[in-house]
Amino acid sequence: MTKIQVAIGDDHIYAVEGLRKIISEAKDMECVGSTTELLELPGLVKKNLPDVLVLDIDWLGDKLAGIHILPDIRKVHPAIKVVMITVYHELLELAREEGAFA
Repeated sequence: MTKIQVAIGDDHIYAVEGLRKIISEAKDMECVGSTTELLELPGLVKKNLPDVLVLDIDWLGDKLAGIHILPDIRKVHPAIKVVMITVYHELLELAREEGAFA
């Protein structure tokens, strides 16, 4: 069975660690990379070519940073599926409009 390759981008290390733990316990997924640095995301995606990117919308200093970086991520890996996460419900519709939750 081929595992789903997942990458994680979140500015909170505890969120990254928690997501890595959840993914590591899943039989059909594996984490191929993670970062807490927004500008590292396109390079991480290009290097690892994950099937799915779990991406936080709100990064320190920019409430829409996850949405803003999506075009750069899609340039390096157009077929990637993106699942955006946030604690701010009002940001979810913006994420959908940008192609997250594909």
